[in-house]
Amino acid sequence: MSLDTTHASEPHDRKQPNRSIKPSLPPPATVTVAAEAITTLMAPAILHSMTDAVAVVDPQRRIIAINPAFSAMWGYTIDDLRHQSTEVLFAWEKDFKKLAQGDYCARHQSRSRVSLIRYRRKDGSTFIGETRSSKIEDFHGNTIGYVSITRDTTARREAEAALRTSETKFRLAFENAAAPMLWTDRRGGLVTNCNQAAERLFGRGREEIIGRPHASFHPAEKTIDLHRLVDHPPGQPAIESEVLGNNGRRIPVRIVASVVALRREKILQTIYHDGDAGKQTAAELESAVDTLARQIELRTAELEETDTALRVLLKRVEHEKEELREQLLRQVNELFEPELQKLLRATHSPAQKQSVQLLLTNLQELFSPVNRSIASAMHQFSPMEVRIAHLITQELSTKEIAERLNLSPWTVNVHRRNIRKKCGITNKKVNLRTALASLIG
Repeated sequence: MSLDTTHASEPHDRKQPNRSIKPSLPPPATVTVAAEAITTLMAPAILHSMTDAVAVVDPQRRIIAINPAFSAMWGYTIDDLRHQSTEVLFAWEKDFKKLAQGDYCARHQSRSRVSLIRYRRKDGSTFIGETRSSKIEDFHGNTIGYVSITRDTTARREAEAALRTSETKFRLAFENAAAPMLWTDRRGGLVTNCNQAAERLFGRGREEIIGRPHASFHPAEKTIDLHRLVDHPPGQPAIESEVLGNNGRRIPVRIVASVVALRREKILQTIYHDGDAGKQTAAELESAVDTLARQIELRTAELEETDTALRVLLKRVEHEKEELREQLLRQVNELFEPELQKLLRATHSPAQKQSVQLLLTNLQELFSPVNRSIASAMHQFSPMEVRIAHLITQELSTKEIAERLNLSPWTVNVHRRNIRKKCGITNKKVNLRTALASLIG
């Protein structure tokens, strides 16, 4: 089987075949006989089920039949091509003539041949097809036509080009990698490639490394079986070992191995990392962790000391506030209350008496421990609600509170409803005085 290849980059000044479809002419009697014979010999069901493009032509290379895959590949229907020369399918006239002198006209050659031809579709676009053509003979050995099977190789060629590009990039990355790397044949155990970093690690040139057994780069007691490298589970720690430098110096390394597929070949790729650098990094990491732990411990101790100091300071402030309250209460009891009692006794006007009594009550309530407890426990209460709540705890009625604060009973009831709402006992059968007593403890 021969292989004729027409490259995709043909010069554009080549003479191209006439692309126009000529009117169909009545086929000669010989063509009719050949067509009938071929139709009888070819199984239509098989022809239509094939995924490759199939064309049947007569001895003069006029198209007799095509299958659906052919129409999909070229864009022509059988009505477009019936009895037309196959020249219309070719992108370059030279390919048509070359094939005429070879495959279709090999009258003394019964075996099929494979050719790579650039074809042109009905829309003018071109593609490279792999065509296998064979003669069709009758029972007497006479050539009655040809059959060609064509496969579009565009996708395959693009994939091969992408693979070549990818492999080229991979090889460039391999050559310029910072880590030393070797490629080893898994069956023979011989090194097939190395990068520049590996040359520096072993102290040898490429010609001294390539072709040597992989085991020869390790001390005898540190030799690693290739199967162990291949079967080493991914994600596991690197294998600790040693390699020999040019002067016999033993160099500690950590080895990471993997199987790499290049074209149809699978090779073992080994990457060598500096073992001392790894140990140094681990030691530095451990030291950094210890330093951080000490810093956290010191900072925790400082925070605990600060917390203790704040607690002491808060207690001192509370103590000073309590002393200030007691001092103010003594001053009220010793200075203001006696004078107000005298004024109350000396006043004869009922209105004046009520005002003085209210002033005295307000002073007592202001410094009352119960009142302070209510104010601290009921910070959401308004000042008037705090005063009314204090009087409620003293078991005063609404009328008595209204007289004491010079308010109307209706206003006092409004404040009582607001207090119940803020205490969360609205529409509940709970005594307000009891709720306030439990709230202030």
